[in-house]
Amino acid sequence: MRARLKSLAWRAAYPAWMLHESFTGKVVAKSDDKLTVLIPTYSKKRMRGLAAELQPLLKCRFVDRILVSNHNPEVRLRDLLKLEDPRLTFLDQPVRHGPGFVYQLAAARPGDYFMSVDDDVLLHSGQVARVFECLLAQPTVPHGIAGCRAGVYVQNRETEVDELYLLYAVTRAHVHRYLELTRRLLATGEVSEEDVELWSDDIVLSACGEGRPRIHKVGFFLQSRTCFSEGIAIHKAVDFETRRRKVRATLRRLLLEDKQSSGRPDSSSAHRCEQLGASRSGCSTWIIAE
Repeated sequence: MRARLKSLAWRAAYPAWMLHESFTGKVVAKSDDKLTVLIPTYSKKRMRGLAAELQPLLKCRFVDRILVSNHNPEVRLRDLLKLEDPRLTFLDQPVRHGPGFVYQLAAARPGDYFMSVDDDVLLHSGQVARVFECLLAQPTVPHGIAGCRAGVYVQNRETEVDELYLLYAVTRAHVHRYLELTRRLLATGEVSEEDVELWSDDIVLSACGEGRPRIHKVGFFLQSRTCFSEGIAIHKAVDFETRRRKVRATLRRLLLEDKQSSGRPDSSSAHRCEQLGASRSGCSTWIIAE
């Protein structure tokens, strides 16, 4: 019965979302600043549904660049996606990468503001604008739409969180801080590049601001039902939490060392989300079939 109800919810939610989006015109932000959007992807099944995620982004006049980074060397994005737009770039990486690789791409591109979005998240254009405006209003911390607070998954509210999930709106300073922390983590010899880039990039990114990251009340949004699919969703892997626990512990130590050397108050949240088992993707109340 529960599966049947979920199926009915998927069938009702997606057409309603598409109908709303079909009546949405071009969207502008309350600023002349421009945003680069980054979408890492690996699953062929999710790639087939990326057009629905990309179309609202292309309606955003403040988005001047969208990079879709394919981390599956066995697949070519152009074989699955036929969208054309001068702002849209498909990058087929020659080797397997994790989601955190997009911050290396960001560092090599111009621009001051970046937004990394998971490849199973559908947002309306106005919701993207809302998060971008929040980043511009408070650029000292990363911003998003969902996260973990004291071990509990939260979304669609105005609050600080310990870790962001699903979407990550950041400045160039946050990108550089992410790469710096990654280098320091790898230098300890306790975690690998895969531990960070594939399993824990959200943990590291969430620690890159001058305080805790913030999520915002953006309203109804969708995720694909593959957010719970084994073999597709990273958080369903058997050793997911083990890998993340190791990165959290090492990052926590590095941040404490920074605090002790600088005398700054500890704004780290790298340890709070493992206690109650919060995962990278809690999935929104409404989810859709791919």
